[in-house]
Amino acid sequence: MKSNQITINALGIALYVVFSLFLPIRVLGNFFLCFGYIVMVVYPYVFGPLSGFLVGLLGTAIYCLIQGSYNGMIGWTIGNAFIGIFLGKFFPLSGKISSQVVRRAVDIVLIVLSSAIAFLIIKPFLESVLFSVPLWERILSNSKGFILDGLVMIAGYPLAIYFKKHIKRKA
Repeated sequence: MKSNQITINALGIALYVVFSLFLPIRVLGNFFLCFGYIVMVVYPYVFGPLSGFLVGLLGTAIYCLIQGSYNGMIGWTIGNAFIGIFLGKFFPLSGKISSQVVRRAVDIVLIVLSSAIAFLIIKPFLESVLFSVPLWERILSNSKGFILDGLVMIAGYPLAIYFKKHIKRKA
């Protein structure tokens, strides 16, 4: 990995942590709109799966360590790493669709699908296994996070499009 790639990824990790720590908006009880998820959609869209993976994995782990959120740390971290890889792999494929409207719709579906897999399958399964909690309880609890974080990623999607057009990456 080149030094400019390391810098870009470190910036993404830092942005995820800062947006998550300092810009949360409480919505449902213990659930927040977490603006770190804007970074989770921008980085895989602009820089690809490795950057998405690193932002998801390291950004979430650092955020959880700072917050003291150790119980959910493994599920969030693995789930967000999955989102980064998934979106980073599939966004370029949708870029081959000629219709801009269809391409944008497919990208939104990809965001929803990656969030569903991360928050309704990966995270609940890991928490169920690690903490001996019924799987259905974890799915129900994580469904609020799926909705809220998915909405933030969809809201951040236009920023991803903007940055992709305006950031010139050096090879």
